[in-house]
Amino acid sequence: MSTSSSTSSSTTSASTSSLSSATTFAPIPIHHAVTIRLSKTNYTLWRTQLLPYLRGAKLMGFIDGSTTAPPQQIPSSTADGAELVSNPEYCLWYDKDQQVLSGLLSSMTADVLQDVVSAATSKEAWDTLRRMFSSATRAHAVQVRVDLATTKKRDLSAADYFRKIKSLASELAAADAPLRDDEIIAYLLAGLPPDYDPFITSMTTKSEPLTLDDVYSHLLAFEARQLQYQAETRLNISASANFAGRGGHQPGRGQQRGRGRGGPLWRARGRGRGGPPPQGCGCGAPPCQICGRTGHTAIKCWHRMDESY
Repeated sequence: MSTSSSTSSSTTSASTSSLSSATTFAPIPIHHAVTIRLSKTNYTLWRTQLLPYLRGAKLMGFIDGSTTAPPQQIPSSTADGAELVSNPEYCLWYDKDQQVLSGLLSSMTADVLQDVVSAATSKEAWDTLRRMFSSATRAHAVQVRVDLATTKKRDLSAADYFRKIKSLASELAAADAPLRDDEIIAYLLAGLPPDYDPFITSMTTKSEPLTLDDVYSHLLAFEARQLQYQAETRLNISASANFAGRGGHQPGRGQQRGRGRGGPLWRARGRGRGGPPPQGCGCGAPPCQICGRTGHTAIKCWHRMDESY
């Protein structure tokens, strides 16, 4: 009997110590710390905000069962057949547990609250929520892995692409399915375009283990070199195009001058000096390129040295 009393006393003492540690710290109200109200679609985010609050307030044991309820009644004395009386430690545990339960319920929306109305303790409410959302959480984790496997950089900057991969990895961590750094790096490298092949090769052939911070800094440096190279390439192409344009324009003006001396220009002059230019003699000889008449060439034309003509 003394052994039983000793065990009961030690259990009560441990429970008292746990409850005392829970009451020595007065946390801010839960609805002030947890700003996201639990709905049918945001269980992971809600739990991510709630758990640090419960750990910091030394209240986690109430929902995970580690802070067990003391006996409701205890003997009034150590004598055999002593009368059972209400256990003050149980009253203390019950009051604290109801405060935790009230905080949980106050952070839920109405459509979720109706699913836990029958919960008498905070652990019952927590277990009900975990059963409700466990399948949805697993499905979400699978979908996030699919998103990671199919995400491509495309026209995103290196910084935006890295943040997108890191955000998806954080969602998996919140869903109790965290990834190692090397797994996140593998997803990140798989979504890079072919022009990042040198970067991928350099990352996959390193002998020392890589951290996410290392890969991020190397990715930004590689992108900066790519952008610099592309800018220089565009500048060279633009300069080559301008040079080709100037070189091709000179013959065009010369050709226009040539056409002016034997074509449209002398026709205009012919019309200005008395009508249309004379036709050839019919013998097949070409007309003079200066005056347009037949019977002589431009080298023997009377008007060859006449600048006004």
